[in-house]
Amino acid sequence: MAEFPFGKIVGLDLSEQLLVVAAENLRKAAVDRVELLHGDATLFDDYDPFTHVYMYNPFPSPVMQAVMEHLKASLRRAPRELTIIYKNPVCHDDILRSGIFCLVRRFDHAGHPFFVYQSQSVAQRE
Repeated sequence: MAEFPFGKIVGLDLSEQLLVVAAENLRKAAVDRVELLHGDATLFDDYDPFTHVYMYNPFPSPVMQAVMEHLKASLRRAPRELTIIYKNPVCHDDILRSGIFCLVRRFDHAGHPFFVYQSQSVAQRE
């Protein structure tokens, strides 16, 4: 994500150990514009500044459902287009059931499936 001109890039993980690895990888890659947060995705609700969410099969269905509720609340507070880029999309059905995203693209990269979802307009959701 750091190769794209996003204004803010944040990584969230429940594992402090994985955040240490991520910080070291960022240091080795000379990337200094990524903020890493230690936290629980079921509790994180500060999505308003973001236009894109990237996930790599991050969690099981109950957690994905909670994330979808937080994204839905964020889109109500701050209406905007929101894109999810999801590698290894095992919770695809949870995203569609949220009622706020539709699948707009599928592709494969190096043997890994990616799905891209776009938020529906506020008028379509209400």
